[in-house]
Amino acid sequence: MRYSAALLTAGLALSCGLVTQAQAAGDDATGRDTFAQRAALSKRIKELREVRRQMPVPVPSGLFGIFMFPKEGQGAFGINYQHHEYSGLIMGDDSVSAKTVVTTVPNRFFGDPMQPPTLRIVPREAKADVIFPFVNYALNDRFAFVGLVPLIRKETVLETYEGPAGSTLRGTTK
Repeated sequence: MRYSAALLTAGLALSCGLVTQAQAAGDDATGRDTFAQRAALSKRIKELREVRRQMPVPVPSGLFGIFMFPKEGQGAFGINYQHHEYSGLIMGDDSVSAKTVVTTVPNRFFGDPMQPPTLRIVPREAKADVIFPFVNYALNDRFAFVGLVPLIRKETVLETYEGPAGSTLRGTTK
């Protein structure tokens, strides 16, 4: 049982590797150009890794991409913060009022029981604060552990309109 699993794994690895090598070294001129381009790209990646290794340790915390190919045993941690605020309503390229929305925009659930023909709840503003603490540790030049925990706080203010039609404001929620 162990031998058949090992043979199957080896066979799959060889078949994938042979297909890749055959595509990389094609017989026509286009295949050779592609192989040359891939070799040049591989050389450039190695040069960029060397440049990254010359950067101070630890590198600044806001630079996520710099840890793409970290040095063995190197670790980093940091926090990224984002704040978003939105207010007003836009239909296509035009700014519209909430009263326009509740009197003209059809409710996609209309036809279901107790659903009005137009929207009755409209967002007035929305805020979001996102904090991304991250930890990164490289096992070797090819594998790294990365932990990221997004902490998100959202707040939306909604306007509710009375009845199945009309533009009488009933209240707002926070």
